[in-house]
Amino acid sequence: MGCFPFPPIGDDNYATESSVSHADTENNVREYFKVPSAKLAFSKHQAFASKALKELPSRISYLDASRPWLCIWNLNALDVMGVRENSDIPDPDDMVDFLGSCFSKSAEGGGGFGGGPQQTPHLAPTYATVLSLISIGTDKAFALLQEHKQDLYDWFLSLKQPDGSFVVHVGGEVDVRGSYCCIISAVLINMVTPELLENVEDFLLRCQTYEGGFACQPYEEAHGGYTFCAISALALIRKTKRLNLQRLKKWLVARQTSVGGFNGRTNKLVDSCYSFWIGASHAILSGIEADHRMRQGDGKTPESADDAILLDMLGYIDITKTPFKQNSVTPSTEGSASAERDENWEDVPPGLFHFDQESLQKYVLYCCQAITGGLRDKPDMSPDHYHTNYALTGWAISQCRGKEHHAKENPDVPLTSAEDGVVITRDPADSVLKFVNPLFSLPRDRVTTALKQIYGNGCLPEEVA
Repeated sequence: MGCFPFPPIGDDNYATESSVSHADTENNVREYFKVPSAKLAFSKHQAFASKALKELPSRISYLDASRPWLCIWNLNALDVMGVRENSDIPDPDDMVDFLGSCFSKSAEGGGGFGGGPQQTPHLAPTYATVLSLISIGTDKAFALLQEHKQDLYDWFLSLKQPDGSFVVHVGGEVDVRGSYCCIISAVLINMVTPELLENVEDFLLRCQTYEGGFACQPYEEAHGGYTFCAISALALIRKTKRLNLQRLKKWLVARQTSVGGFNGRTNKLVDSCYSFWIGASHAILSGIEADHRMRQGDGKTPESADDAILLDMLGYIDITKTPFKQNSVTPSTEGSASAERDENWEDVPPGLFHFDQESLQKYVLYCCQAITGGLRDKPDMSPDHYHTNYALTGWAISQCRGKEHHAKENPDVPLTSAEDGVVITRDPADSVLKFVNPLFSLPRDRVTTALKQIYGNGCLPEEVA
């Protein structure tokens, strides 16, 4: 049975619209937590995602400009569940052909992918298309990326602003999402250059707010999606030394709500999509901390088995080829949501990240699965493909528990891969998902295959430019 991991939020005896909404949500979740047990409905979610790759109802025709997004959301949801290979979905070559039809030339030079055929190139659907092709992972998919490699790079430069930011399309707005979409796409076509990265680090750091999270641009409000984009971009280009990690950690920890799930901004309601945007940010933060510890040492040996798992998760090292120090120093959870628990909540080890990993899993498990298949924002809302992907991907990240848990469950088995450190919550023991790289939001095996294809090994280069 589920229960509240943390005390309910108070309103200081002064009710507001926000506090009333919080109370209503908590009461609703409390009813869902009365269910004796729950497990992931693999077959229903598989059917929900598979159908969307073949046909969509007319009621969501408004997503016509998001067709590459529909591709990656549903492909990745199936992949994270480990059921893609036996799903009834279109032929990979047909998907590559469709994604290729979304490419358009830009009047400013080069070209990018739009939200559908003959649509304006935009960084967001370009990112979705590149991820989709990496996820498909066939020779034809990689060939399409190579075919448009120079056009994409020229187009990225046309979007670049003097302060290091990027507009999301020609004549469009500046947004850290554009920075992330551009940088990760450039990484995945091996076109990261000093020219492309000039002033990028400075711009991204200027977006960190007084709260600790990141805004869409300087002097705006910190937000979960923007925070993920900013720290992911910095981690991809290995520029994390100037990050204010303590302030970032404090803000991320505060995003876990009384019901176990995350919200995206201060004083907002829980939303299952932040299982990824905030959960992945936690994972990246812990990976950055592990990287800094390693660099304070000899620069090439992780300080512990847990640090090795974190660095392997980001694609910084290959844990099967990298020796690590055998002392078991788990990253501190001091000040995190896991550090203090309600006395009625079972004693669960905190895991690798600075949040209560099991509570997040239980929120998604008990409250966000629709009876008909797919996952939703919160109870009593309808499922959609966006939330299905990001709730599952965030849940997968939260399953990584580290070396101590591996040793407890498998005392006679040596730690030989990062996957060995994955332990699911004890409640739905048959609901293990695939190991995910949080920088890419893709299963680690897909990322490793791509990096081998691009860079000759399964890791990100130490110096990307």
